[in-house]
Amino acid sequence: MSGWCSSSFDALETQAAQTSGAAGAPSLARADAIVADAAPMLPLGRFQLAIASNPATTVVIDEHAPLFAHVEHWRA
Repeated sequence: MSGWCSSSFDALETQAAQTSGAAGAPSLARADAIVADAAPMLPLGRFQLAIASNPATTVVIDEHAPLFAHVEHWRA
């Protein structure tokens, strides 16, 4: 997964997997807001994305990273 900081991404995946129902809704809303803020920056290349629900977790992405696909996966 070129461009991702894999350890941070794994931590984020674990956190997302532990949210469900009403308890998970705020986390998903924050993820949606982060994606909306990040979308205009994607063509600029590699940058760090701090996760609002866990500020200690940072994901490093690049313009080719499958960010939107993963956020859709979290909603499932």
